[in-house]
Amino acid sequence: MGTHRATVTRDGKWWRVKVSGLLGGTQVRRLSEAKVAARRLIAEAGIGESDVVVMTYDVSERMADAALVRQHREDARRASEIASRLARDVAATMAAEGVPLRDIGFLLGVSTTRVSELLSVKAPRVLDTAAVRGGVL
Repeated sequence: MGTHRATVTRDGKWWRVKVSGLLGGTQVRRLSEAKVAARRLIAEAGIGESDVVVMTYDVSERMADAALVRQHREDARRASEIASRLARDVAATMAAEGVPLRDIGFLLGVSTTRVSELLSVKAPRVLDTAAVRGGVL
């Protein structure tokens, strides 16, 4: 089983799949189908099954835009996790100090029901709120 490199480029409404070292290529409608198509090309060439097909997507600046979107989504997911852990920590601290749930909800911008949920979840670790405020996390 070998490693082969496939290059995928946009060609009108199709994606053109070309495997290095092989003549010809194929087209797919969906980018998600490109790896299967590359493996099929390799098998049809009589090389046998390919263990690994390294895909290279050539869609110019759109690729960079897509990577930026993925990065922002990952950043947002991490920020959401931090906000959730921080909200649990703050709610627990305020509740321990005797602040009513309704007031905790008002201060956090959530409902009293959500405060109850925050207090019932066992957080895997307690965040250092000063570190979060300072942007350390």
